[in-house]
Amino acid sequence: MKYKKTIGIYFSKPDVLDYPLNKKCYFESYAKLICDLASQDILCVVVRGDSYMGKGKFSHYFIWETDTYKKINQSITVDVIFNRD
Repeated sequence: MKYKKTIGIYFSKPDVLDYPLNKKCYFESYAKLICDLASQDILCVVVRGDSYMGKGKFSHYFIWETDTYKKINQSITVDVIFNRD
């Protein structure tokens, strides 16, 4: 699927289920946000830690997949960084 835009939600801790996604309310809220954006043809991913490479590019990222967040070990360039640090 081709998306209109890509948004990266940034958290400083490195592991996908580190804070805030280790809290049920945040885990579910961000999953809902990601799904809602996908329905609008916007890809929303979670980016963490020191994966930022500059100019909107990250070395790896996490996607929401059915019931959990899955790590994707490839680089991605996002249009917007939503810095939640």
